[in-house]
Amino acid sequence: PTVTIGLSHGSVELEPADYLAIEADIICLDIVERQDDYMVLGRPVMLSYYTIFDREHKRVGFGKSKGLCILVRIRIDVSGLQRL
Repeated sequence: PTVTIGLSHGSVELEPADYLAIEADIICLDIVERQDDYMVLGRPVMLSYYTIFDREHKRVGFGKSKGLCILVRIRIDVSGLQRL
């Protein structure tokens, strides 16, 4: 079934293909249950949603991905940039 994770200003939804990991003939649930007040939104959410971390305002934003996830590593020279 679709899993809906409620957040303070909305929710994120995960389809079974997002949270089930299939390794050979084993199907694993890729969601971690914790016994405290925190939830780890890891790989299933990061692959299904664009995730923006706003450290200045201590918030995280999510936008639904179209399903194309490409891992890209880039190096940017920021030495000549000025903070606005």
